[in-house]
Amino acid sequence: MSPLVAGLLGSVMAAGVLLVVVGLRGVPESAAPRRRLVPDVDRLNLRVALAVGVAVLVYAATGWPVGAMAGAAFGWSAPTLVGAKSARQREIDRIEGVARWAEQLRDTMAAAAGLHEAIAVTARVAPLAIRPAVDELAAGLLNHRLPELLEQFAARVANPAGDQVAVALLLASERHGARLADVLDRVAAAARAEATLRLRIEAQRARAASQARLVSGVIASVVVIYVVLNRSYLAPFGTPIGQVVLAAVCALWFLSFWALVRLAAFEPGPRLLAVDP
Repeated sequence: MSPLVAGLLGSVMAAGVLLVVVGLRGVPESAAPRRRLVPDVDRLNLRVALAVGVAVLVYAATGWPVGAMAGAAFGWSAPTLVGAKSARQREIDRIEGVARWAEQLRDTMAAAAGLHEAIAVTARVAPLAIRPAVDELAAGLLNHRLPELLEQFAARVANPAGDQVAVALLLASERHGARLADVLDRVAAAARAEATLRLRIEAQRARAASQARLVSGVIASVVVIYVVLNRSYLAPFGTPIGQVVLAAVCALWFLSFWALVRLAAFEPGPRLLAVDP
């Protein structure tokens, strides 16, 4: 049996075991809304495809079992490594969107508009980051109670700043708060301050992330060059001891990347309307 066929069979078997484990564990319905099931399945399929493809490619090029496992781990974690920065940027955009929408509500209500009318008017010009949630809120005003819609809005935005706006509107709708404009102004100011702080932190972390990508790219390029042009130089890694050393090196490499992703992740503050599943 050729190394390519053996690597392919091993990768397919590993992917099958992984899918069986995921199928047995399942996804709790309360923890995963129905509208997110399809994206989660697509993301899982992408991870499995990348893991199997990279593992087969590495094993076919080197014949190293540890290299194949490291390639599978890299393929599995690649969406997280690539999408971490964009996910943080989406969160910042969502916070800024909440701040802008709060200011729009404040200005619209200052023009002698009611709460329901202000929500309907601002839905057409709401920031893109939260416009679907605002559109859903405005569309449901004809058939549902505002408190219920505000809870759904907060759940969809899933952000402490969105919870603050929802609570302010909820109190205003139930108690006819006369100082809603002041509350919205303070919520918007707090949200903008948080977004500005996150942007500053992101800018400071960009240099470290660029250096890590540069070092990783240089190491990967050197390994590829040796595999293609001077494979005998890497022959010691094909021995049992070399595989152990390679496993230790790959483990340290992935640990450093995991630590980098964890350090760059933002921990959201406590939510006011969070529902415990």
